[in-house]
Amino acid sequence: MYAGSKLRPIGDLMAPFLRWAAARDKPIIVGEFGVAGVWGSAARVSWLRDAARTFKANPQIKAVSYFESDDDKGPTGHFRLANDPPAFAAFVELSNDRWFNPR
Repeated sequence: MYAGSKLRPIGDLMAPFLRWAAARDKPIIVGEFGVAGVWGSAARVSWLRDAARTFKANPQIKAVSYFESDDDKGPTGHFRLANDPPAFAAFVELSNDRWFNPR
């Protein structure tokens, strides 16, 4: 699930898959998700916080993995958070949430 060439909320991007998965009594994972740097820090922070809400609202999701990468496909293919302090802080906030660490 990516906000690459178009900035759309992750809930909208995932809606068809979540509808499909809801008909099955199985856990699911989000193998990759990411938001392109081209959208700017503020939009990325908002998108990541929406991702956290979306994941938490769908308890069938048992694992997620962020796609930390800068590829050669142009600015909409750059998903790296490490070079964007506000977006990285939002990701750290997501990963430190107790919901994602149920010990």
